[in-house]
Amino acid sequence: MKKSRWLRRALWLLLAVFTACVVGLALLPRLVSSGWARGLVEVLASSMVQRRVRLGGLSVTWGGELRLEALEIADAPPFSTAPLLSLRRLRLHVDPLALIRRRLDLDIALDGLDVRVIRAADGRTNVEAFLAGLPPRPPRATTGPLQLPFDQGKV
Repeated sequence: MKKSRWLRRALWLLLAVFTACVVGLALLPRLVSSGWARGLVEVLASSMVQRRVRLGGLSVTWGGELRLEALEIADAPPFSTAPLLSLRRLRLHVDPLALIRRRLDLDIALDGLDVRVIRAADGRTNVEAFLAGLPPRPPRATTGPLQLPFDQGKV
């Protein structure tokens, strides 16, 4: 009798955990598309590039699509108070079925890209100053050459 009660409780617990995982996965795109996630991305991106990053919108779909709206990266004050980079919309689509086949199929669309390049009196540009301020990338081990075939592209 005690074994069956213990087994029944264990099955109910397993069912509850499974249900929580399914509900969590179902709500994942909505959670990532929330204002909270957008704020978190802004903070993390600002920390990475050492400049203020503003993001008007962020959305993710189950179809493998990421959309960024109204992205702005601030310029260094000595150069300008206007953004160094602004982007009206970025759409990145990853084919999830290709990932299963160990292929990375990307579709990237940029709309309204504006990069302001300003040269200071000393000859340096704001883009050079921005790139110099980025943290160095750690070396990564490679197992072979990276091959990125570009079958189709638009600029």
